[in-house]
Amino acid sequence: MNGEKKNIRMIEYMAFHDELTGLPNRRLFNHSLMEAIEESKLANTTFALLVLDVDRFKLINDSLGHTYGDLFLKTLSERLIAASENMESVVARMGGDEFAIICGSANVQTAEVLADQILNVLKQPFHLKANDFYISASIGIARYPEHGQDSGELLRLADAAMYEVKKNGKNGYRYYSEDLDKLLTERFELERELGEAIGRRELLVYYQPLIRVEDRHMVSVEALVRWNHPTKGLLLPETFIPIAEETGLIQEIGTWVLREACRQMVQWHKRGGPLIPVSVNLSAHQFQQADLVHNIEDLLAETGLEARYLELEITESMMMDPTACLDNLHGLSRLGVRISLDDYGMGYSSLHDLKIFPIHKLKIDRSFISDMTVSDMDKAIVSTIISMAYHLKLDVVAEGIETKDQLDSLAYNLCKGIQAQGYYFSRPLSARQVEKEFFVPLRF
Repeated sequence: MNGEKKNIRMIEYMAFHDELTGLPNRRLFNHSLMEAIEESKLANTTFALLVLDVDRFKLINDSLGHTYGDLFLKTLSERLIAASENMESVVARMGGDEFAIICGSANVQTAEVLADQILNVLKQPFHLKANDFYISASIGIARYPEHGQDSGELLRLADAAMYEVKKNGKNGYRYYSEDLDKLLTERFELERELGEAIGRRELLVYYQPLIRVEDRHMVSVEALVRWNHPTKGLLLPETFIPIAEETGLIQEIGTWVLREACRQMVQWHKRGGPLIPVSVNLSAHQFQQADLVHNIEDLLAETGLEARYLELEITESMMMDPTACLDNLHGLSRLGVRISLDDYGMGYSSLHDLKIFPIHKLKIDRSFISDMTVSDMDKAIVSTIISMAYHLKLDVVAEGIETKDQLDSLAYNLCKGIQAQGYYFSRPLSARQVEKEFFVPLRF
């Protein structure tokens, strides 16, 4: 009988608690939230609801795998509990990397103190797989009864505030305000329309030239996606790529961009254009695909582009787990595809990575370029990266060149073949604009 009661208690516990973290799950949290509303209604008091989403959890999960993703979530849960002590709070895991907290004190200042404490404890590194990882969080806050009268409404409004934090740089918190309703509605509408954008041929590929500094010749182009929205006009990737990543559309969009860029290069080559490569960004989701090499090989055969004219750009963060990416990188290299390491210098990769990975090009992160005219430290970092790349026989690109002063600051580092990219030379252009501004007249 005791064993039966124990089993019943265990089943009840599992029904209302998250198996991984031991925190209340969504079901129990919704019950607690409704209780808080009833108690506040009777006592004529208020309370705050905080919704938290981890800003870089996907990067950890994609790069290290679900085992380390789970370990991260356990540690995160412990930190949230510690930060919420003595705050009359209920902490719950709503699913994935989303958490919710009921802050029992109605005081506005108390909710802000709790949000600040959470952000501070998350600033400390998470030690995973012999490396330190730094994350941040976006927190939305709604108050009862000022912002919402029932549990569903409060959660929706706190969510709206949280998404606005993400949109505006992440790593912070904000309260719900009425203007967020409109913004959230627009976001959901964009999400719906994005799923139809490829079929409607609304996506476009623009090309930004990469210029060899010593003679100002264009040596390659980078393919960048744009969305020609029927009512909003030309949308930049930062407007819709995060939505694509969250909804899983990034795979379809990434494949479309690859195919279109390869097709365009073949057309240029056949019509007498310069025999230069095109560089295409790979998302973390694409890079983790087991059949990536096979897919690229098929795409090259389909479009007729020679492998040497395709560069695939990955970020340093994608190489955090060497065992997960070595096969893909070596497979692509064997095809003859070149690999470019974007945003280099942000601290995720090491010299050892450059030794073991088949990397052909380093693109210095634009943050170092933008400040090197006023910062001796940034100038020294850029100089060091260029010198290192030169001795490792890697191509190097200075990203984000926007002024002549920035270009001149590269002069004392001028190794043969250094490339530059940025608005000083050219903004991203349509295929036709590239032809007009950078090619001699082509055969039509």
